[in-house]
Amino acid sequence: MSFGIAKIGTYIPSLRQKIDEVLEYSGCNEREIKLMKRLHNIHQVPIVENGQRLEETLRYALLDLHLDIKVDLVLYAHSLLAQVPHDYGLLNKVLMPFDLLSTKKFGIAQEACASSFYAMELAGLYFAKKKNVNTILLILGDQSNMTTRLRYIENSTVIGDSAVAVLLQKKNETNKVLSIGVYRDTRFNQGFYENPQKTALFNEEYVSIIIKAVYETLTKANVILDEIQYILPYNVNKMTWRKFSKLTHFPLENIILDLLPEIGHTYTTDCFINLDYLQSQNRLKKGDKILMVSVGLGCFVGSAVIEH
Repeated sequence: MSFGIAKIGTYIPSLRQKIDEVLEYSGCNEREIKLMKRLHNIHQVPIVENGQRLEETLRYALLDLHLDIKVDLVLYAHSLLAQVPHDYGLLNKVLMPFDLLSTKKFGIAQEACASSFYAMELAGLYFAKKKNVNTILLILGDQSNMTTRLRYIENSTVIGDSAVAVLLQKKNETNKVLSIGVYRDTRFNQGFYENPQKTALFNEEYVSIIIKAVYETLTKANVILDEIQYILPYNVNKMTWRKFSKLTHFPLENIILDLLPEIGHTYTTDCFINLDYLQSQNRLKKGDKILMVSVGLGCFVGSAVIEH
């Protein structure tokens, strides 16, 4: 079923935390801090104000979306499993000001930072099965203000707070979704809690896993990598995408890492923030094909081919 990304609303907090502070809190030494800055090219991450609740963060993205049409389904994709108490009613609090309380809604977190792509995959299935459904609202976002420890993944990345609202519409041609894939490598299913031996193996095979996953998604769309104008990555670090570029011969300058030093990795939202950024810079032409990629600990690789 044909559908596309009609609109994107984003919220990136204006407050920043220097990675020196994040890494020092996590017990890192000066060498590790220099490594993160020089090789990984991350210098700071956005953080919400002290006391700001998650529903406020998600609402800011919805406000930026300027929603003005009927929504048939709401999907909320997030990475952190435990965000609020079980009876908190997070989505009700988010949706109430927008008169969306009666809209069907579901949360998705099974694929960690790739959950946004699983949500888009489910949206495609829902569009195909429900002929009277025309619009799905995808909400993405996490924040780590409960503990700084969640902001650092060892030798990999530093994570900030953000939220994104994405309006998916049937038969929309603005950013038409040509294919979506969620690749799962269950050898690394312990994710954050993997043992040192498995972690070393994952680090060794990590980029090769990404390449295998994106080639599967490209094949679904009957597109080759040479036809892709831009890759919109998750902002894990520069080293990952430099290696990806070297192994695939895809130009590093066409992998959009402009925001990496400023905001680092932001859970499920990176690719969509990068798409919004690219559109705001007027760098996309009609017919351009874009590859979006995100990886979740576990190991999940979400990817999509989009035609502008």
